Amino acid sequence: MDDGKSSLVKAITACRVCHSFWIDPILDFGAMPLANRYLSNTDLPPVPEMFAPLAVVLCSQCGCVQLAHTVYPKLLFDEYLYTSSTSGSLSEHFRKYAKDTVEELNLIPGKDFIVGIGGNDGPLEKAYQDLGFKVLNVEASGNIAALSRANGVPTWNEWFTEDVAKAIVHEHGHASLVTCNNCFAHIPEIHGVIRAIKHLLKPDGWFVCENAYLADTVRGNHFDQIYHEHVFYWTVKALDWLFRFHELEIDRVGFNKSQGGSIRVFVPMQFGPEWNVRSEIEREEEHQLFSPSTYTEWTRRIEAWKADCRSFLDSLESVCCYGVPAKFTMLSEQLQFTADKIKYAVDDSPIKVGRFTPGAHIPIVDRTHFIEKPTKHCVITATNYADRIIAANPQYKGKWLVLTPNPMVIEK
Repeated sequence: MDDGKSSLVKAITACRVCHSFWIDPILDFGAMPLANRYLSNTDLPPVPEMFAPLAVVLCSQCGCVQLAHTVYPKLLFDEYLYTSSTSGSLSEHFRKYAKDTVEELNLIPGKDFIVGIGGNDGPLEKAYQDLGFKVLNVEASGNIAALSRANGVPTWNEWFTEDVAKAIVHEHGHASLVTCNNCFAHIPEIHGVIRAIKHLLKPDGWFVCENAYLADTVRGNHFDQIYHEHVFYWTVKALDWLFRFHELEIDRVGFNKSQGGSIRVFVPMQFGPEWNVRSEIEREEEHQLFSPSTYTEWTRRIEAWKADCRSFLDSLESVCCYGVPAKFTMLSEQLQFTADKIKYAVDDSPIKVGRFTPGAHIPIVDRTHFIEKPTKHCVITATNYADRIIAANPQYKGKWLVLTPNPMVIEK
């Protein structure tokens, strides 16, 4: 830390899952700006921007890959500038998610109560609601909770704790299903959340969570998914340790392509015939996910990619970017973006437009600006939405570029 706020960042001394002291450093990106802290005019220099160390460790006992430091969660989430509903494909994913889980778990509309932890502006909860279920979104960020309510989703602006779980039970009764999607990796005090889930669920209830899967993150070189909000990089092995610590067992896991590759985990409150996760853990071990050498090799791949991208971008003039997700900050820092090199960054989220990107302070503009003042080259930095972005902008006559998995011009 270089801004006098070191009390807001704590280095861990033991694994957050199994409490082992055998944690080994495997990746280190140095001091980084906070990925979702998009700056306003009043935040720009001479006001110092907050940077925090971004390093990753591996627990040699439970295999959990996690950040070496914890940034004070309220600093990251009290005012949050990411909305799930902005992404059309993610909303479609959640609609299918809701339909699939209702069928898999035999949930009954009008009877079963569903609670989402950290549901953002409520697309998954809305999908369950549209299927006839009573829902509640428990969202920590005040501004995002307000958007969730505006979307018609009952929402509590609370951090999900045991006391909050008890209050929900008192007001609404026990839940049949609790979900936590793309935020189960965000919670440093993960054991308290599991205890709260156990308070909230019916004896025959289910907990289902979905997050980016470490095997896909490493295999796809998605290192830009590493940032301060993502405390955990989940595997079946680490999740198995976590739930068994609380006398719970994983019933099944599923894998999908969301977020570059995700794992969906089903955990019942009742013990049934034990599902053997050993085969999944053995597959992770075969892929060397718990070997430090894997991350040494990954570091080499990251460095090679950075060299290729810098060379590619240095030859270009008149460049903008399209898409400012949290992972943009990692790309920007590793590739040394500046406001001189990147004219502006386009984003479809109105709550980001008019602000500036973390670190590089590139102005964030809307699509109208992009149409009226196009650059010769546009780097799609929300790579997983490249097809949608290109299709939505047929008027653009410059060159579309992507940087991942390798830098290249997209031939139209």
